[in-house]
Amino acid sequence: MKHWHYAESDQQKGPISEAELIQLLESGQLPKSSLVWTEGQADWQPASEIDGLIPKASAPTHSTRLAPRTKIRESSDHFIPNGEQLRPWIRNWARGIDFILFSVVAGFVIGILYAPALYQIPDMIFSIILLVAYLFVEPMMLMSWGTTPGKFLLSVHLRNEDGSKLSYSEGLKRSFKVLTLGQGLGIPLISLVTHILAYNRLTNQGITTWDESGNHTVAHREVSVWRAFVIIGIFIGFIALTVWDTQSSLQGY
Repeated sequence: MKHWHYAESDQQKGPISEAELIQLLESGQLPKSSLVWTEGQADWQPASEIDGLIPKASAPTHSTRLAPRTKIRESSDHFIPNGEQLRPWIRNWARGIDFILFSVVAGFVIGILYAPALYQIPDMIFSIILLVAYLFVEPMMLMSWGTTPGKFLLSVHLRNEDGSKLSYSEGLKRSFKVLTLGQGLGIPLISLVTHILAYNRLTNQGITTWDESGNHTVAHREVSVWRAFVIIGIFIGFIALTVWDTQSSLQGY
Protein backbone atom coordinates (compact mmCIF):
# COMPACT_ATOMS: atom_id res chain seq x y z
CA MET A 1 0.00 0.00 0.00
CA LYS A 2 1.30 3.43 -0.95
CA HIS A 3 1.83 6.06 1.71
CA TRP A 4 1.89 9.71 0.71
CA HIS A 5 3.40 12.96 1.95
CA TYR A 6 1.80 16.28 1.04
CA ALA A 7 2.57 19.99 1.35
CA GLU A 8 0.17 22.23 3.27
CA SER A 9 0.76 25.74 4.63
CA ASP A 10 4.44 25.58 3.70
CA GLN A 11 4.87 22.37 5.74
CA GLN A 12 5.41 18.76 4.77
CA LYS A 13 2.80 16.42 6.25
CA GLY A 14 2.24 12.67 6.25
CA PRO A 15 2.66 9.88 5.69
CA ILE A 16 -0.99 8.97 5.08
CA SER A 17 -2.56 6.20 3.06
CA GLU A 18 -3.61 6.75 -0.53
CA ALA A 19 -7.27 6.38 0.47
CA GLU A 20 -6.89 9.13 3.07
CA LEU A 21 -5.16 11.40 0.56
CA ILE A 22 -7.92 10.87 -2.01
CA GLN A 23 -10.52 11.66 0.63
CA LEU A 24 -8.75 14.93 1.50
CA LEU A 25 -8.64 15.89 -2.18
CA GLU A 26 -12.25 14.95 -2.94
CA SER A 27 -13.59 16.74 0.14
CA GLY A 28 -11.76 19.93 -0.74
CA GLN A 29 -9.77 19.94 2.49
CA LEU A 30 -6.65 19.73 0.36
CA PRO A 31 -6.47 21.69 -2.93
CA LYS A 32 -6.02 19.52 -6.02
CA SER A 33 -2.95 21.61 -6.89
CA SER A 34 -1.19 20.54 -3.67
CA LEU A 35 2.24 18.97 -4.00
CA VAL A 36 2.44 15.28 -3.05
CA TRP A 37 5.17 12.67 -2.94
CA THR A 38 5.40 8.92 -2.37
CA GLU A 39 8.18 6.34 -2.30
CA GLY A 40 9.56 5.72 -5.78
CA GLN A 41 8.44 9.08 -7.15
CA ALA A 42 11.37 11.18 -8.41
CA ASP A 43 10.04 14.60 -7.41
CA TRP A 44 7.11 16.27 -5.72
CA GLN A 45 4.21 16.82 -8.12
CA PRO A 46 0.74 18.41 -8.04
CA ALA A 47 -1.90 15.86 -7.10
CA SER A 48 -3.87 16.92 -10.19
CA GLU A 49 -1.08 15.54 -12.41
CA ILE A 50 -0.93 12.07 -10.85
CA ASP A 51 -3.16 9.36 -12.29
CA GLY A 52 -5.50 7.75 -9.80
CA LEU A 53 -5.60 10.48 -7.19
CA ILE A 54 -8.22 12.66 -8.87
CA PRO A 55 -10.95 11.45 -11.25
CA LYS A 56 -10.40 12.71 -14.80
CA ALA A 57 -13.70 14.59 -14.78
CA SER A 58 -12.76 16.65 -11.75
CA ALA A 59 -9.16 17.36 -12.69
CA PRO A 60 -8.55 21.04 -13.46
CA THR A 61 -8.25 21.94 -17.15
CA HIS A 62 -5.34 24.29 -16.48
CA SER A 63 -2.26 22.83 -14.84
CA THR A 64 -0.72 24.98 -12.17
CA ARG A 65 2.73 23.69 -13.18
CA LEU A 66 4.05 23.48 -9.64
CA ALA A 67 7.68 23.10 -10.70
CA PRO A 68 7.55 19.25 -10.71
CA ARG A 69 11.31 19.03 -11.32
CA THR A 70 12.15 20.76 -8.04
CA LYS A 71 13.34 18.23 -5.44
CA ILE A 72 11.73 19.93 -2.49
CA ARG A 73 12.54 17.21 0.01
CA GLU A 74 16.28 17.83 -0.63
CA SER A 75 16.11 21.63 -0.57
CA SER A 76 18.53 23.06 1.99
CA ASP A 77 16.22 25.99 2.75
CA HIS A 78 13.05 23.85 3.10
CA PHE A 79 11.20 25.85 0.44
CA ILE A 80 7.82 24.26 -0.30
CA PRO A 81 5.86 25.93 -3.14
CA ASN A 82 2.15 26.58 -2.85
CA GLY A 83 -0.57 28.10 -4.99
CA GLU A 84 -0.41 28.93 -8.68
CA GLN A 85 3.07 28.59 -10.17
CA LEU A 86 2.57 30.34 -13.50
CA ARG A 87 3.25 33.86 -12.24
CA PRO A 88 4.96 35.86 -15.00
CA TRP A 89 3.91 39.19 -13.45
CA ILE A 90 5.34 38.23 -10.06
CA ARG A 91 8.65 37.34 -11.71
CA ASN A 92 8.64 40.60 -13.64
CA TRP A 93 7.88 42.63 -10.50
CA ALA A 94 10.67 40.84 -8.62
CA ARG A 95 13.16 41.89 -11.28
CA GLY A 96 11.67 45.38 -11.25
CA ILE A 97 12.24 45.68 -7.50
CA ASP A 98 15.81 44.46 -7.90
CA PHE A 99 16.50 47.01 -10.62
CA ILE A 100 14.93 49.86 -8.62
CA LEU A 101 17.09 49.09 -5.59
CA PHE A 102 20.20 48.69 -7.73
CA SER A 103 19.48 51.95 -9.57
CA VAL A 104 19.10 53.87 -6.32
CA VAL A 105 22.38 52.51 -4.94
CA ALA A 106 24.21 53.05 -8.24
CA GLY A 107 22.82 56.58 -8.55
CA PHE A 108 23.94 57.39 -5.02
CA VAL A 109 27.47 56.11 -5.71
CA ILE A 110 27.73 57.95 -9.04
CA GLY A 111 26.40 61.10 -7.36
CA ILE A 112 29.29 60.95 -4.90
CA LEU A 113 31.98 60.12 -7.46
CA TYR A 114 30.83 62.29 -10.37
CA ALA A 115 27.42 63.94 -9.96
CA PRO A 116 27.30 65.65 -13.42
CA ALA A 117 27.05 62.22 -15.08
CA LEU A 118 23.54 61.87 -13.65
CA TYR A 119 22.38 64.83 -15.74
CA GLN A 120 24.69 64.65 -18.77
CA ILE A 121 23.77 61.11 -19.86
CA PRO A 122 20.29 60.74 -21.51
CA ASP A 123 17.85 58.80 -19.36
CA MET A 124 17.38 55.94 -21.85
CA ILE A 125 21.15 55.46 -22.29
CA PHE A 126 21.65 55.65 -18.53
CA SER A 127 18.98 52.96 -17.99
CA ILE A 128 20.65 50.66 -20.52
CA ILE A 129 24.03 51.20 -18.82
CA LEU A 130 22.49 50.27 -15.45
CA LEU A 131 20.83 47.17 -16.96
CA VAL A 132 24.18 45.98 -18.31
CA ALA A 133 25.89 46.75 -14.99
CA TYR A 134 23.23 44.81 -13.09
CA LEU A 135 23.97 41.86 -15.36
CA PHE A 136 27.20 41.32 -13.40
CA VAL A 137 25.74 42.06 -9.97
CA GLU A 138 22.78 39.68 -9.96
CA PRO A 139 24.92 36.50 -10.29
CA MET A 140 26.86 37.54 -7.18
CA MET A 141 23.64 37.59 -5.16
CA LEU A 142 22.40 34.30 -6.61
CA MET A 143 25.74 32.64 -5.86
CA SER A 144 26.05 34.06 -2.32
CA TRP A 145 22.47 34.22 -1.05
CA GLY A 146 20.62 32.03 -3.52
CA THR A 147 18.19 34.88 -4.15
CA THR A 148 17.85 38.62 -4.77
CA PRO A 149 15.91 41.22 -2.74
CA GLY A 150 13.01 41.19 -5.22
CA LYS A 151 12.82 37.40 -5.39
CA PHE A 152 13.02 37.16 -1.62
CA LEU A 153 10.20 39.65 -1.06
CA LEU A 154 7.94 38.05 -3.68
CA SER A 155 8.77 34.48 -2.55
CA VAL A 156 10.32 33.41 -5.84
CA HIS A 157 12.64 30.41 -5.50
CA LEU A 158 15.37 29.92 -8.12
CA ARG A 159 17.64 26.88 -8.08
CA ASN A 160 19.45 24.45 -10.33
CA GLU A 161 17.62 21.26 -11.16
CA ASP A 162 19.44 19.40 -8.39
CA GLY A 163 18.37 22.00 -5.81
CA SER A 164 21.75 23.76 -5.58
CA LYS A 165 22.39 27.49 -5.83
CA LEU A 166 23.53 28.88 -9.16
CA SER A 167 27.27 29.42 -9.53
CA TYR A 168 28.49 32.82 -10.73
CA SER A 169 28.95 31.57 -14.31
CA GLU A 170 25.51 29.92 -14.32
CA GLY A 171 23.93 33.08 -12.92
CA LEU A 172 25.77 35.24 -15.46
CA LYS A 173 24.57 33.12 -18.39
CA ARG A 174 21.00 33.23 -17.09
CA SER A 175 21.11 36.99 -16.45
CA PHE A 176 22.50 37.63 -19.94
CA LYS A 177 19.66 35.65 -21.55
CA VAL A 178 17.09 37.46 -19.41
CA LEU A 179 18.58 40.81 -20.41
CA THR A 180 18.58 40.00 -24.13
CA LEU A 181 15.72 37.55 -24.69
CA GLY A 182 13.47 38.84 -21.91
CA GLN A 183 14.23 42.56 -21.65
CA GLY A 184 15.53 43.33 -25.12
CA LEU A 185 18.44 45.27 -23.57
CA GLY A 186 15.89 47.79 -22.33
CA ILE A 187 15.50 49.25 -25.83
CA PRO A 188 11.95 50.57 -26.41
CA LEU A 189 9.78 48.49 -28.79
CA ILE A 190 12.37 45.69 -28.82
CA SER A 191 11.85 45.34 -25.08
CA LEU A 192 8.08 45.26 -25.57
CA VAL A 193 8.36 42.46 -28.13
CA THR A 194 10.74 40.36 -26.01
CA HIS A 195 8.53 40.77 -22.94
CA ILE A 196 5.48 39.56 -24.89
CA LEU A 197 7.37 36.57 -26.33
CA ALA A 198 8.75 35.61 -22.91
CA TYR A 199 5.29 35.95 -21.32
CA ASN A 200 3.71 33.71 -23.97
CA ARG A 201 6.49 31.15 -23.67
CA LEU A 202 6.11 30.92 -19.87
CA THR A 203 2.31 30.75 -19.85
CA ASN A 204 2.11 28.22 -22.71
CA GLN A 205 5.06 25.96 -21.93
CA GLY A 206 5.49 26.54 -18.20
CA ILE A 207 9.15 27.49 -18.44
CA THR A 208 11.20 30.31 -19.94
CA THR A 209 13.89 29.81 -22.58
CA TRP A 210 16.69 30.73 -20.19
CA ASP A 211 15.53 28.42 -17.41
CA GLU A 212 15.02 25.50 -19.78
CA SER A 213 18.45 25.86 -21.39
CA GLY A 214 20.14 26.26 -18.00
CA ASN A 215 18.16 23.46 -16.28
CA HIS A 216 16.92 25.89 -13.64
CA THR A 217 13.70 25.58 -11.67
CA VAL A 218 11.57 28.49 -10.47
CA ALA A 219 8.91 27.98 -7.81
CA HIS A 220 6.59 30.30 -5.91
CA ARG A 221 4.89 30.67 -2.56
CA GLU A 222 2.03 32.99 -1.70
CA VAL A 223 3.25 36.48 -0.78
CA SER A 224 2.65 37.25 2.90
CA VAL A 225 1.12 40.51 4.10
CA TRP A 226 4.31 41.97 5.54
CA ARG A 227 6.15 41.34 2.29
CA ALA A 228 3.38 43.08 0.36
CA PHE A 229 3.66 46.17 2.60
CA VAL A 230 7.44 46.30 2.13
CA ILE A 231 7.01 46.07 -1.66
CA ILE A 232 4.43 48.86 -1.68
CA GLY A 233 6.77 50.97 0.44
CA ILE A 234 9.62 50.44 -2.03
CA PHE A 235 7.52 51.58 -4.98
CA ILE A 236 6.15 54.60 -3.09
CA GLY A 237 9.65 55.54 -1.99
CA PHE A 238 11.00 55.24 -5.54
CA ILE A 239 8.20 57.42 -6.93
CA ALA A 240 8.82 60.04 -4.23
CA LEU A 241 12.56 59.99 -4.95
CA THR A 242 11.92 60.39 -8.68
CA VAL A 243 9.58 63.35 -8.13
CA TRP A 244 12.09 64.99 -5.77
CA ASP A 245 14.94 64.48 -8.25
CA THR A 246 12.87 65.96 -11.10
CA GLN A 247 11.95 69.01 -9.05
CA SER A 248 15.57 69.50 -7.97
CA SER A 249 16.72 69.35 -11.60
CA LEU A 250 14.16 71.94 -12.67
CA GLN A 251 15.21 74.27 -9.85
CA GLY A 252 18.88 73.87 -10.79
CA TYR A 253 20.02 72.23 -7.56
